[in-house]
Amino acid sequence: MNNTSQHVLNGSTNLLGICFVVYTVMQATGAASRSYIDELTACGALFFVVSCLLSFLSLRSRVVERKAKFENLADYVFMSGISVVFAIVVLVSFSIIR
Repeated sequence: MNNTSQHVLNGSTNLLGICFVVYTVMQATGAASRSYIDELTACGALFFVVSCLLSFLSLRSRVVERKAKFENLADYVFMSGISVVFAIVVLVSFSIIR
């Protein structure tokens, strides 16, 4: 077992906070109606919430098989969230260039 749940929990909570900040800024500035960045940010936040939950369940589980299953799922969901954040960065970069 990798025992990466603590790192995934820490990383996903931090990135969840960043997603909330980006989403709030997009809504407050009115830029949300001109791009898909706010929808992607909400999707990323959802991935990070699920990752937090699975990571926490992995840390709290006493059954080794269940702990490993939760940890693997948390890793995959976290990487999905990272992929969404990558897409957001690309979109933001291209919108700044225009």
